[in-house]
Amino acid sequence: MLLWRGASYPAIVQYMTERFIRVLLIDDNEDDFVQTRRLLQSARFDRFQLEWTPRFDEGLNALKGQKFDAYLIDYRIGERAGLDLVRAAVAAGCVAPMILLTGANADGLTLDALLAGSSDYLDKTRLDEYALEHSLRGAIDRALHFEELQKSEERFRALVENLSDGIKRLGQDGTILYASRSTTAILGYQVEQLIGHSLFDFIHPEDRPGAMRLFSECLNRPGAAILSQYRHKSADGGWKHLEVVTVNRLGESAVRAVVATIRDISERKENERDLLERERQFRALFDAALDAMVLIGDDRRFLDANPAAAQLFRLPREQLIQQVIDRFCPPEFPVVERWTEFIEAGEFKGNFTLRLDEHTRREVELSARAHVLPGRHLLVARDVTDRNEMEARLRQGAKMEAVGRLAGGIAHDFNNLLTAILGSAELLALDLEDVGSAREDLEEIRKAATRAASLTHQLLAFSRRQVLNPKTLDLNTVIEGTRRMLARLIGEDIELITRSHPRLGRVRADPTQLEQILLNLAINSRDAMPEGGTLIISTENADAPAEWKDPPPACVALVMTDTGNGMSEHTRGHLFEPFFTTKDIGKGTGLGLATVYGIVKQSGGYITVESAPGNGTAIRIYLPRVDAPLDSTTTGPGLGTAARGSETILLVEDEVSVRRLARRVLLSKGYVVLEAANGQEALRLVSEHTGPLDLVLTDVVMPGMSGPEMAERLSREQPGLRVLYMSGYADEAIGRHGVLETGVQFLQKPFTPQDLAQRVREVLGPNNASGH
Repeated sequence: MLLWRGASYPAIVQYMTERFIRVLLIDDNEDDFVQTRRLLQSARFDRFQLEWTPRFDEGLNALKGQKFDAYLIDYRIGERAGLDLVRAAVAAGCVAPMILLTGANADGLTLDALLAGSSDYLDKTRLDEYALEHSLRGAIDRALHFEELQKSEERFRALVENLSDGIKRLGQDGTILYASRSTTAILGYQVEQLIGHSLFDFIHPEDRPGAMRLFSECLNRPGAAILSQYRHKSADGGWKHLEVVTVNRLGESAVRAVVATIRDISERKENERDLLERERQFRALFDAALDAMVLIGDDRRFLDANPAAAQLFRLPREQLIQQVIDRFCPPEFPVVERWTEFIEAGEFKGNFTLRLDEHTRREVELSARAHVLPGRHLLVARDVTDRNEMEARLRQGAKMEAVGRLAGGIAHDFNNLLTAILGSAELLALDLEDVGSAREDLEEIRKAATRAASLTHQLLAFSRRQVLNPKTLDLNTVIEGTRRMLARLIGEDIELITRSHPRLGRVRADPTQLEQILLNLAINSRDAMPEGGTLIISTENADAPAEWKDPPPACVALVMTDTGNGMSEHTRGHLFEPFFTTKDIGKGTGLGLATVYGIVKQSGGYITVESAPGNGTAIRIYLPRVDAPLDSTTTGPGLGTAARGSETILLVEDEVSVRRLARRVLLSKGYVVLEAANGQEALRLVSEHTGPLDLVLTDVVMPGMSGPEMAERLSREQPGLRVLYMSGYADEAIGRHGVLETGVQFLQKPFTPQDLAQRVREVLGPNNASGH
């Protein structure tokens, strides 16, 4: 084995100066061996050790085995030529230095020797120790250099060939001079399919101009690394996306070329396309979502927001981005603590209150997920403020409906009792002297019963079970008719302003009940302005509010605005509940606004309230607009307190006390009375009665047969029979939702004897029979 194999070049040089260098002389002349040994054994060259073989075959075996550091080969070895031995050794892979020796003229043989593979050529006739030593050392030195270069190239080639990235060497015109094995693996070509072809023939036509420009730049910038991307045609006919780094490592040398390192990024490009498509789809969903969606960074700043978020937060998207979420949290909300909990938990679902400004809050359903992207967190908010308010109104309406039903039922029975109390008290008062304690006691009973009747009337109004007598009217006329009374009611320290729309549409409502609405609201506004203020009553043609379910096509609005104390949100939520009041004990029943609410609802209208503490109150009442001629709102001349008659009246009432009172009153006025406790008994009495029947006075709700059912059966037998209904609350039998049908006559309980006598006379008409 060669002495320097596996050792570095400096180590070999040291070895050459400190150890023996083995040299083999292949020469068939023993004298030449002696002469050569003498030259090497001189004192100056004792580091060389010479061995000798005269045979061609032995010399070739020694060369193949590479057991010596250098070989001296004679030009003629027996019948064989030394050049043949050199050629055979090279063919066998020998890389050791071989020096050819000859005794002939060397001038014409030098080139042949070098071409054959020898390291040097020496003329034995002129050989001395210096020439021999110089030739041996030079040959060994060159051999060492060559082997090191060869090993370095092998290492470099192994590295290049096994890289995952491909390597190309390109000529200055773009011709492919070299392609690594990894290049062919990436592109699918054989090496011979690439070598000699122009790189630009493989580049996509759309990418070719840019690639040529960057290649030219690389040629003109020695040492600079140029990064580019282009599509390269692959062997299967498709296109590979390549990322390419080109470097001109040869600088200003004669051979101007570049080395190109290529990397297949097709999968990355495909992933990028998929990511862009997903991002496009996400953006489309993001922007089109009805719910507010925002991306927030770790620092709680908005990074992106969709249009719904801009609408919710009431800021343009450009201004919303970079806002901190802390701005929209209530002051008492522990933002940092809750944010940390959210990040650790990874998600949040629940209700949240957004603070848009000092006076505006919005309730939202919030769904949040942390780390949807690195350092980005998604918040989805749905504004449920209106829905919650609607649900609260529905719950409130259901509660008020239940209370109304209860109140109506109580009022029905209570009105029967009050009718008996009031009637009996007044009749008893007629039999007593004008003075005395008994008379005073009766007056107190009458006053108490009257107040109780007022309360039941308000309960019926709230429960929408009172009877309305609607007329087509001008709301401006109603307001003008009550203006003087309202001014006296609210006092001189409150300024009353009316603003009537000149072309106001008409409404259909009970004028008496509208006056009741104006009175109740005016009293409420007066109490809210203890130190004075302004009450504005206005009318306008208006559209129905958005929250009104199934509104009419057009509305007329009555608006009452005051500059009073205003109301809190809690007060507004209970404003129309019966018996709810903010006034001191003894200063209110809590039925005023409940009455307003009931009248409006029973009239087919809608009511809204806008108020805040310190900012006054605006109550808007919407009534359906109608296209019909105006009705008269007068009731005609009264018939006086002494109206009497002689007609026959059928009295039907299941409540004994009420029936007795009515019978006594009617008899006292001269009428003939047929008395029955129910419908069946009334029909029997009529069938047995042989005289005329002028009027049926009947309760509406009775066990077995209702008053309207009984009256209808009698009317079939006696067409034109007059009927006067009386009841403690409205009933479907006499009018839809308590609104009287045209021509239906009704007397609301509780009533006084005077009310009964006058109403009976009105229904029967003037009595011309006997001058009564």
